[in-house]
Amino acid sequence: MPLTLFNLRRLFKNIFILINILVAVCLLFSYTAVFINPAKFWIPAFFGLVYPYIVLVNILFVLYWFVFNAKYSLISILAILVGFGFLGNYVQFEGEKAPKEGIRVCSYNVKYFVADGVSPKMATVEKVVQYLEDGKFDIICLQEANITSQSFRMDAIKTKLGNINRMQVVRSSRTGGPVTYTRYPVAGTGEIQYENTGNMIVFADLIIHKDTFRIYNCHLQSNRLKPHELNTIDSLRYTNKPKNYDKVKKVGSKLKQAFIKRAEQARILDGHIRNCPYPVIVCGDFNDTPVSYSYRKVRGDLKDAFVESGHGIGNTYNGRLPSFRIDYILHNPVFESYGFETGREKLSDHFPVHCVLTLKNNQ
Repeated sequence: MPLTLFNLRRLFKNIFILINILVAVCLLFSYTAVFINPAKFWIPAFFGLVYPYIVLVNILFVLYWFVFNAKYSLISILAILVGFGFLGNYVQFEGEKAPKEGIRVCSYNVKYFVADGVSPKMATVEKVVQYLEDGKFDIICLQEANITSQSFRMDAIKTKLGNINRMQVVRSSRTGGPVTYTRYPVAGTGEIQYENTGNMIVFADLIIHKDTFRIYNCHLQSNRLKPHELNTIDSLRYTNKPKNYDKVKKVGSKLKQAFIKRAEQARILDGHIRNCPYPVIVCGDFNDTPVSYSYRKVRGDLKDAFVESGHGIGNTYNGRLPSFRIDYILHNPVFESYGFETGREKLSDHFPVHCVLTLKNNQ
């Protein structure tokens, strides 16, 4: 039978339907990433990582079918609706304005103050300090802070922050890690150390309004992808050389191991939070997106400040893939969050995040 124009159109339509079904299935599969421990089955974690791109392709299919054959738009619409709640973890349309009074909290991975270079820069330190000073924050959680530089010291930074008079520096590292600054009295401090990694967590018990609260400053397992490995991923857009796919396998292996390590670290942190006698605030760089097992494990019954009071797209990673939200401020439900914002200062490979927390019984 000759391939008529009608048959050709029907063929293309069927191909589009099959592709649409495949993309919708990928979206449904990405939802399972939050429930399945990567140590047991790691493939869903990769789909969870690229969830924003999968949902975007599904939205494009919905728009396409609205124009050409509306009934087929249900394929993607139903897939999106099944996990509609996940969208709010990435995009918020109405944020709560910050009140004048409250606890101003900031979390910022400063990448050892190297900015776009390979060594710490005093100019970067000064710009970061200026940002923190302008924010007049009451609690500041820095990750990947350089604590051994001869050019500057973390306690010197504290003296430049007029609102800050106390500091907790990670003690188990000789080079750097999480550093917490605060203006509140500190009743106690501690660390959660993980095996075979430089990633760690520090926590401090703060006395706020005569009550005690615990602040966790977290830096979960890094992917440790080097610039040339990111270049390999980019090169796939332009070439299909087999050697590039071998390199991609190595990148995939690194991501897999990082997923598994973060899941275990999140499990340990979750247990620590559950045994904490005080309401908690959890800040830091989780190195994982909201559609991930580790995020769900750490969040538990806590509130996500971005979801509660953010607006716009919540990406916090200032890198090759800017759709990623991997920096968080989570809090106990005794707090309410207002005015969550993601700064756009390009002083690190992360953007800073901050919000104002108020105690519900103080309103």
